Amino acid sequence: MSIRKEQQDQKSFYLALYLDVSQSLLSNNFYRWFSNFITLCILINSVSLAIFDYHDRDSLSKKNKMIDLINFVMSFIFLVEAIIKIVAMGFALDTNTYLRDGWNIIDIAIVITG
Repeated sequence: MSIRKEQQDQKSFYLALYLDVSQSLLSNNFYRWFSNFITLCILINSVSLAIFDYHDRDSLSKKNKMIDLINFVMSFIFLVEAIIKIVAMGFALDTNTYLRDGWNIIDIAIVITG
């Protein structure tokens, strides 16, 4: 088998794998669970921001240290959410891709600045 044919087979394999993963991420069961989980994370993050003691900006208290840890974990979760949605929807070039939705533009801006 020629090198060119092997490369084509490998590209076909990765494309098929990407399409399978994409379809799995867009499935109704996963999306419902995922959406509920992200909503819960947003609520937890909002509460943690509300109870943060802004007089202790260096996070010297145990409470603020714990809240900083929670905020770090939430930022990571939101980054993973963006990556999963980009893989499932595509990034920007086609209709119904990640950056074609205004809410996702806000999400990615928050993830990048966070």
